[in-house]
Amino acid sequence: MACMACLLLASAFVAAEAQQMQSNISRDSSLSPTTNSTWLSRSGLYAFGFYRQGNGYAVGIFLAGIPEKTVVWTANRDDPPVSNNATLLFTGDGLTLLTAEGQNYFVKSSGSASYASMLDSGNFVLYNSGREIVWQSFDHPTDTLLPGQRLLSGNELFSAKSEADHSTGIFRLKMQNDGNLVQYPVDTPGTSVYAFYSSLTVGQGENVTLNFGADGHLYLLNRNGTNIRNITDGGLPTDEGKLYLMRIDVGGIFRLYSHDLKKNAIWSVEWESSKDKCIPKGLCGLNSYCVLIDLEPDCKCLPRFKSVNQGNQTSGCERNFVADACINRNENFTYTMEELESTWEDDSYMSLRLSDKDDCIQGCLEDCDCEAVFFDGTNCRKQRLPLRYGRRVNGTSLRALIKVGVPTKPDPDPRIVQPGSKKKGRTDILIIGLSFTALIHFVLDFRDCVVETQCLGIYKNERCELNESVAPRRYAYEELEKMTNNFKEELGRGASSTVYKSQLLSKDQCFQIKRTLEKVAAKGETEFQTEIRVIGKTHHKNLVYLLGYCLDGAKKLLVYEYMSNGSLADVLFTRERQSVTRINFRHIYITHKWIWIGTAIGTAVLVMVLCISRRKLFSGETHPMVENELLEWMESDRSTGDVNGLQNDGKMGNNLTVFSYASVVAATTNFSEENKLGQGGFGPVYKGKLVTGREIAVKRLSRCSGQGTSEFKNELILISELQHTNLVQLFGFCIHGEERMLIYAYMPNKSLDYFLFDSTRAMLLDWTKRFNIIEGIAQGLLYLHKYSRMRVIHRDLKASNILLDEYMKPKISDFGLARIFAHNELEASTNRIVGTYGYMSPEYAMEGIFSIKSDVFSFGVLMLEIISGRRNSSFYNADRVLNIVGYAWELWKEGRGLELMDPTLKDSCTEDQLLRCFQVGLLCVEENAADRPSMSDVVSMLTTETISLPLPTRPAFITIRNVIVSDISISRRELQIISVNGLSNTTVAGR
Repeated sequence: MACMACLLLASAFVAAEAQQMQSNISRDSSLSPTTNSTWLSRSGLYAFGFYRQGNGYAVGIFLAGIPEKTVVWTANRDDPPVSNNATLLFTGDGLTLLTAEGQNYFVKSSGSASYASMLDSGNFVLYNSGREIVWQSFDHPTDTLLPGQRLLSGNELFSAKSEADHSTGIFRLKMQNDGNLVQYPVDTPGTSVYAFYSSLTVGQGENVTLNFGADGHLYLLNRNGTNIRNITDGGLPTDEGKLYLMRIDVGGIFRLYSHDLKKNAIWSVEWESSKDKCIPKGLCGLNSYCVLIDLEPDCKCLPRFKSVNQGNQTSGCERNFVADACINRNENFTYTMEELESTWEDDSYMSLRLSDKDDCIQGCLEDCDCEAVFFDGTNCRKQRLPLRYGRRVNGTSLRALIKVGVPTKPDPDPRIVQPGSKKKGRTDILIIGLSFTALIHFVLDFRDCVVETQCLGIYKNERCELNESVAPRRYAYEELEKMTNNFKEELGRGASSTVYKSQLLSKDQCFQIKRTLEKVAAKGETEFQTEIRVIGKTHHKNLVYLLGYCLDGAKKLLVYEYMSNGSLADVLFTRERQSVTRINFRHIYITHKWIWIGTAIGTAVLVMVLCISRRKLFSGETHPMVENELLEWMESDRSTGDVNGLQNDGKMGNNLTVFSYASVVAATTNFSEENKLGQGGFGPVYKGKLVTGREIAVKRLSRCSGQGTSEFKNELILISELQHTNLVQLFGFCIHGEERMLIYAYMPNKSLDYFLFDSTRAMLLDWTKRFNIIEGIAQGLLYLHKYSRMRVIHRDLKASNILLDEYMKPKISDFGLARIFAHNELEASTNRIVGTYGYMSPEYAMEGIFSIKSDVFSFGVLMLEIISGRRNSSFYNADRVLNIVGYAWELWKEGRGLELMDPTLKDSCTEDQLLRCFQVGLLCVEENAADRPSMSDVVSMLTTETISLPLPTRPAFITIRNVIVSDISISRRELQIISVNGLSNTTVAGR
């Protein structure tokens, strides 16, 4: 026994001479399930050969020297069990399995194998004639590691399907190339969304391996042999008869086990990755969630769902009610919401800012796409089925609300109202609501009529709406009737509307028109207005483009861009599906008093709205000006002029607001110095307050500014088209004589440089805030480069152009120098180089070539500034004047990355995250544009810790002198440099 234990605890990597002393297996030896079924190690502790699995046999390595025969390795684990007439043959090519169906190589050696050996370490080895290893089981682990075995970089362990079935299960443990040891469900991407265990060792070395010592020590070593993390402390007894193994169990938990041979004991857990057995994601199947009962996991179905397979908890659950009752308006079913105190993977298709749970519930009940919502007290996130990775968590503020269908009983005759019945109360409320809605519709239609009349008088029959490139246009019903040839060509039909194709307006222009059924038009009023408001203000290339609308009494139509390929459903499904609309009418009896109450309320509202409308009309407010009128003015040769007739003094709509000069003067107290916020290349910026109480920022073009009409027009058109939470919001503009002003949302926290480069205020920017700012800027740039309807290159990204709202959320501003690209356009060139030194990419500063990678370079510089808290030009050393890029590169080369960190971040910094941002920043300032990541890659690098980052190379412009010399000597062309860091213009001529 003592000899056996000593051999077990010895290292697997012993000298070849010692290995030869083990029981050698000669070539042409064979095994069969019924006779001579295994090859034993010298001590008899481990065996290689056939073992029982299911209705047949599998081949693997197992502990044969203990009563509980524990399988530690399986060959071809996902192959079906073989019958008892199979034969395993050892040949020069490896191990071959012979069955009635033919032969299959179980083990393919890298060279000619001469003999094999089952070692007492648990390693099965094939040798060539020179005693060199040509294959070993330790290099191909399944779900278990043994002492002396390593999990190499890029390799994985996979759990077994069950205790009796050793084929691949549903969990994996991966030693990632980035140095992180992470657990995921199988068949999921290697991203943090799916991870449920991590060693948190990203970027701490290359070729990191998981190692297993004889004393139960699990630890990570990098290529240099440095221990970067202890998974377990080790130090367990190495007495005779002690066995250890590490395994990713069937349930997904990663554990270290011990076994005492002398006590003939069972396996004991020495360490585990989690005490909570519900932690592994995917333990319970779709639409089910994990609950701990007496510390053991149990999978529960969602309310009114049933298990797909009672014997397999990972199979998940399915509905036990009609799924399409909402879409088909099945009157035999209604919906309610069931609440669960649990957490799930958030895969929401819509998120609403709501603080009332009842509002969240109602929002889901009214949305046929919504099948569940997650509510945390401030956010209502709508979900579609299936839900996954659910588990019950006590004490969490998150509530999962599941929409379930329940059969309804036939209602009593609704015309008979019983005294005191709840239905009466509901009916009364319904009638009041209908009366109120009808009167409001009348008021709005009347008001629109008055406003349009006034508008027509001012503009002399010019259209009052904006051009479709700025805001949705309002069409007359007769126009759309003519365009569709009296609604002749139907494209599709929904629950409450029909979609028609319009006739070609030109050789390449065509619309599709969504017409709401008049019978349900009143019911869909809210949805109609919401669609105009939301889609009209949302500009994203993956969202349908709303061109206009028609509101003519009960006739409600929306005009969209034509989609020639129809919907995704048309492509995916070959069989046409019709959506059946059932409209139910009920006769309702109410008393006269409710009619009088409804009429009184409606009359009061009518008077109030008419008074407000009259006040606005007589104060000179009109609808917003047409964009093409603005363009006509700016494209003309007139340097002066007045558009006072085209102003609406703060009226907000789906488009820009045209402010009168008088209203801006009043808002800023005649541009007083007390209201001055700062000065930029465009000119001074003032704080203002409208009569409505809204705070604004007024950007006033200076007559001596380097920017002029083209930049003004550029910014005006661009920001009106761009809508993103990380872009500054433009309310409108003012043109009056020589005056040109842009009106923005006021940012109470000013700009990023106001905090970042001030030693006192910088302390307010802890690391969490700085990282959120970095991520927000990245998201804004990603929208500009990829997801807006036009690809936009900002060309002047810097700290002073990043504004901060009251929540310190970043907003990219100053689009005067931006350029629009087609989505298939990669780069452009210019002789007029504009921007700010220190942020310009080398190809732009030296050759005038710019692309999305130019913005990436600027973003990299900005990231380094945010990390360091210092301006780009504030770094020096003994022999060179370094900019921030050069200084950061010197620190990176010497492994002193944390020295770049702003000292104020010492207590709040997450070092791994900061160093990751440092590395991403250096990748963004690579000298060659092609080597820089796209903003899509940058966002992934910042938000996904498990993504391996490439190593940066020497960046461009590491000294300030290099910048100046390179710029001045680039060519003999005359280049105009506009510095928007201050007020000056600089003209640099070639020598």
